[in-house]
Amino acid sequence: MLKAASDVSCYSLDIVVNALSCDAAQIEVCLRSLHAHTSGPMRVLVLSSQAEALALDWPAGWTGLWLQIEQPSHALSRVLEHLRAPWCWHLNAALQVTPDWLAELLAVAKRHERVGFVAPWGNRLGAQSLNRPENPELPLDFTPAQMAWRMRRSAPHIHPVLPLLHPDALLMRREVWEAVTLDTTLDTPEQQLLAVQTQARQAGWQARLADGVYVFRAQVESEPLDWPAAQQQQGCLDHRVLESLRSHHQYLLERWHQVELGQYYWNERRVLIILPLRETSGGTHVLVSEASAMRRMGVDVHFLNFHVHRAGWEACYPDLVVPMVYVNGPDEVAAACAGFEAVLATAYFTVDWLVSLKDYPHAPRLGYYVQDFEPYFFLEKVAAQLPGFWRFPALRRRVSGFYFRRHAEFRRAWLSYSVLPEMLLLTKTAWNQRELKAQVGRDSVLIGASYQNDVFLPRDTHDDREFVRITAMIRPSTVRRSPDLTMRVLRHIQHHYGAQVEVCIFGANPDDPAFLALPRDFVFQQHRILPSRHVADVLSGTDIFVDFSQFQAMGLTGLEAMACGAAVILPQNGGTDAFAEHEENALLVNSHCEKACVAALRRLIDEPLLRRRLAARAQEDAMQYSAEAAAFRVLDGFFGHELESFRGA
Repeated sequence: MLKAASDVSCYSLDIVVNALSCDAAQIEVCLRSLHAHTSGPMRVLVLSSQAEALALDWPAGWTGLWLQIEQPSHALSRVLEHLRAPWCWHLNAALQVTPDWLAELLAVAKRHERVGFVAPWGNRLGAQSLNRPENPELPLDFTPAQMAWRMRRSAPHIHPVLPLLHPDALLMRREVWEAVTLDTTLDTPEQQLLAVQTQARQAGWQARLADGVYVFRAQVESEPLDWPAAQQQQGCLDHRVLESLRSHHQYLLERWHQVELGQYYWNERRVLIILPLRETSGGTHVLVSEASAMRRMGVDVHFLNFHVHRAGWEACYPDLVVPMVYVNGPDEVAAACAGFEAVLATAYFTVDWLVSLKDYPHAPRLGYYVQDFEPYFFLEKVAAQLPGFWRFPALRRRVSGFYFRRHAEFRRAWLSYSVLPEMLLLTKTAWNQRELKAQVGRDSVLIGASYQNDVFLPRDTHDDREFVRITAMIRPSTVRRSPDLTMRVLRHIQHHYGAQVEVCIFGANPDDPAFLALPRDFVFQQHRILPSRHVADVLSGTDIFVDFSQFQAMGLTGLEAMACGAAVILPQNGGTDAFAEHEENALLVNSHCEKACVAALRRLIDEPLLRRRLAARAQEDAMQYSAEAAAFRVLDGFFGHELESFRGA
């Protein structure tokens, strides 16, 4: 039974359950979800048109007050009389909360300044609905708690600011509520709460979405107000960041389906990835994200590194979920592979360390994760002098034959693909796959492009900008990344457009002698070498990302920029067509021609409709390239997934 309210000012939260348009069954389900998923004593106010309170067994320490409301327009005034806590949670009784809802909402409120309102995702919650309007139900066999758990595990925690939040599930700061004027001429509490948010926004308070929280509403015949229309008027439904988060969560279901399949096929398989690095790179982030996905599939995957690299590596990845195996040097690698069912090399020089394993009893299956055609690393200067080098495989073959005889490291990299004929070769792009076949005659398994899906998303609406921000990554010491040409193009653009553009670069330290030798006589903002999460912040704030590399085996940063909602210009040579389609979600250019690069960039600046169309399509297309999908294909390449292949030893 609901008890009379007492002095509970020590409570941090007052819960207001709005049951004015709900029946007894809905109220009971809502309150039971609050009991099940809310820790600590709570104070609950139930707004009802019925005089008689429901008989409920409240948890120890909880108190409740049943408020009979005769006129809905006076409901919030009654609530204000009874508020004691600094925060108030207004919940429609047709909704059910899910595990950890309160901790997540309060964390958002405390993380940002001037937060007056916080709200979750839902399945029927206007602009905050995860589902498309035509299909608001949960997937088959899902409970609201399961949906919430999966969302929270992969939530990017962007917490975007929105003009209005749906009032049916709304955390409010009591200080804000008491400072505004409640409009009792409006008919319902929901309409009044929309008006309260509008007043608070004008006073400088923010309304933020907690993108890791989910509430569920069972099917109902109708809603009392057209919430989508109300939020549309304030620009919520076409909100760039909100739409991206919605798509992100929808793709999440497919990603978790792959995780579940991986658990079924390869649970407890043991895999070792050889990764002898001190610092991070784009390719390293890819491997870490895919290995983390394997861990979610139940695979016992480890990284191998050297003790001498340990401090630098762990500084780069302090929260790594993949266990490490450390050895003193290459001579100890083979012994460290004992007990693993599959071992994966990640660079040409790591293949030599695995050669002796082929003679071991119960030898593991060997693979080579090929992210580039590494012999070409030693041909950067000659490739820059031969305009047709990246267009004609026969020319690359001829030049390679010359260097094979004269350059020891080139020869070592070339032979790494064939020294172990039984080694499984895995490639990220069809370009790399074709190159292996054409140059060394080796077949390979295409696992596809991938990136950190939960890191690279839009965080900025760009709505209040009067300029176009252009971003490029500059690698001063890497000739194939065309740092000199890129800086020349950016200089031309900045001189031509002036204050209409803002140029931003990252990837180089300002005191690097190689960087100081590049053209710098123009206005630009410079970021140093950045960790991936800071790269995501930079890319999210950009309108156009340019990569004028001579070629890209895949072009990871371009894919990340697409995922962040930027329009991108990428080199047509190499493997960027694994995810980029010219004139559809990107512009692909002849990056050896400076005039072509300038023309493409000027086109995106001068044609905002084209820029926005490419960016919107790019953002949607990028989400399909998940770490889970690539990890699934890696494991499938090693072990297969037919019953006879994965159940055996």
